[in-house]
Amino acid sequence: MKKITGFFAVLLSLVLLLSSLPVAASAAAPLKITIDAGSFVEGENIVITLSLENNPGIIAAMIAPILPEHMTIVSMTNYEKNLRFSYTDVFILEGKTAYTSDGPILKLVCSMPDEYRKNGTKVTFRILEIIDADYNTVVSEVNCEDTVNFPGEPEVVPGDVTGNGVIDIMDLLRLQKYISGSSVMINLANADVNGSGNIDIFDLIRLKKMISG
Repeated sequence: MKKITGFFAVLLSLVLLLSSLPVAASAAAPLKITIDAGSFVEGENIVITLSLENNPGIIAAMIAPILPEHMTIVSMTNYEKNLRFSYTDVFILEGKTAYTSDGPILKLVCSMPDEYRKNGTKVTFRILEIIDADYNTVVSEVNCEDTVNFPGEPEVVPGDVTGNGVIDIMDLLRLQKYISGSSVMINLANADVNGSGNIDIFDLIRLKKMISG
């Protein structure tokens, strides 16, 4: 009987010891930053929105917009009024308390002359640094990109060289013939698969990777 009592005493001690140990907290999802350059307002100005997801609570941010040539900023909106907002070549947002919400944080309205409007125009935000309420850097030196497709302009589909709405081996063969000098019809905008402004062997390599998955 004494042995049984002793066993339960040891077991109870183990249970109490384990229950007193700290429980490891699950790791929080990393901060995700996205931009959307697909909206338009009156006069067909381009609306570019920067949004946050899994926001840990930020107190400062430095963000550099990299806009294509001939695109100019018409107006800027800071969605979080507790963050002070200033801009020269870099957006600087800073506040006394942490901003913890997800969703849009910054909006640009931009204009671009019609003659320079081309579907597939790339817009980039360079995230220089984002700092949380504990003054830790949570994001630094990251690029966020999106492309603009203008109303009324044919949509650019990189890789659809034949222009039939499907990206497959036929596009690869057509692009290969074009690069080798054969006289074949291609969709020039779609054939610039890597967006470099040139149609060359590097587009062929990129397209092969796309098709092979």
